[in-house]
Amino acid sequence: MAILLALFLFTLALPFIPIDLRLRLAQGRAMVRLGWLFGLVGKDMATERNMAQALEDEEEQGNEEPVKWKEMLEILRDPGIAARIWRLARGCLGGVQIRDMKGTIRVGLADPAETGILLGYLYAVAGALSIDLCIEPSFDLECLDGTAEGTLRLWPYRLIAPILSFLASAKVLRMAIGIARRSL
Repeated sequence: MAILLALFLFTLALPFIPIDLRLRLAQGRAMVRLGWLFGLVGKDMATERNMAQALEDEEEQGNEEPVKWKEMLEILRDPGIAARIWRLARGCLGGVQIRDMKGTIRVGLADPAETGILLGYLYAVAGALSIDLCIEPSFDLECLDGTAEGTLRLWPYRLIAPILSFLASAKVLRMAIGIARRSL
């Protein structure tokens, strides 16, 4: 009986235990590590693999059904659905905490003036998100290269309400039923 009570209490506590997501991007390689119980339990979600090779592998396998972009955009044109998706995104961002983010980027566009404008935007976004970003402009060469590393902490209890609210809305339910009927 005590074991069942302990399992029940542990299950109740699960949404209050944060999930740490560690991301690392460098030279066309990506690594993701998922941590739980404040780092005591961890799992590598992706091995360090060349992203170009991953894209080639996906192209070789080929999709049996192409993505129906027009249908997806049609769904987003409905103001009720777009508002619900926006509300879902805002709600879910409340459950995400940026622990640390840092990166270096070398960027250059064809026009030096456009490079300067892009640098202004990048610095503004980095400052607003508290990201330690070292930007090296290249005014004479078109390039985009860099590395990034960071940790996000997800609080599941903060994600439950926005997701349930989104899924329980009448417009989303009608949209899901319509998609299911079309796919059958």
